Amino acid sequence: MRAVTVHRFGDLDATAVEDRPDPVAGKGEVLVAVDAVSVNYVDLVTFRGEYQFRPQLPYVPGKCPAGTVRAVGAGVDGLVPGDRVLAMAEYGGYGELVAVGYQQVHPVPDTLPLADAAAMALGYDTAWMALRDRARLAPGESVLVLGASGAVGQAAVQLAKALGAGTVLAGVSRPGRTTGPADGIVDLSQPDLRESVREQVHAATDGEGVDVVIDLLGADAFDGVVCGLQEVLGLADAGAVEPLERGGTGLVAEAAYQGPGAGSGAGCDLGEGEIGAQVVLQPDQ
Repeated sequence: MRAVTVHRFGDLDATAVEDRPDPVAGKGEVLVAVDAVSVNYVDLVTFRGEYQFRPQLPYVPGKCPAGTVRAVGAGVDGLVPGDRVLAMAEYGGYGELVAVGYQQVHPVPDTLPLADAAAMALGYDTAWMALRDRARLAPGESVLVLGASGAVGQAAVQLAKALGAGTVLAGVSRPGRTTGPADGIVDLSQPDLRESVREQVHAATDGEGVDVVIDLLGADAFDGVVCGLQEVLGLADAGAVEPLERGGTGLVAEAAYQGPGAGSGAGCDLGEGEIGAQVVLQPDQ
């Protein structure tokens, strides 16, 4: 098969399109003929060897390809050659064929083009992980999504509503951009984010604040949320192996130090305040 192959960590010039042996579906695996695969920032980070997991060289990059089942290995039930599927593969999508464990292969309905399935996969997967695995969002809880006009942000807004969230606010730096079915907008282009975020969130929630913040921006927006809403926020890092406990002043200080806005001089005391919600950071940050 033909595949993009990385022989050394570096930039795009470290990759080449070359012939490689066809993979084979082993026990519990599905061989997928790739029709479409998305190009993601995480792919570039992995090329450079800077991602949290380093693949063994040489490797074929490409997360979450979509295509049709070519063959199934022993022990695989429910999938047959010809099925349209999305493969939640960590690597291998930039090849014509990829072998994936059957538990990571999901049917794609006939009404959804394979290119669309591939394009939406990582954004919705990231948003789902942040909301369910890290934030453990409960029905009725309120959510603020920072960076709500991007792929992960729009997915987070949609999934939060689908999961039964109460008020869902979209934080954007350019109001007017598409944010999905948000209940309100928080304008991140306002001066003094610490005060403006506090005022906007409290106005939209009758002074109650929010239960969960999904932060896809970091930097000043992160600082503004942490400092402006510190009396109602706790923090959890979505990149952590396990979800962190919700609430508690020690958690605030720890997550703020680890987060993208750490050390940028926000000028607020993160070790004090009564905590009720959490900020969830994008896993790739």
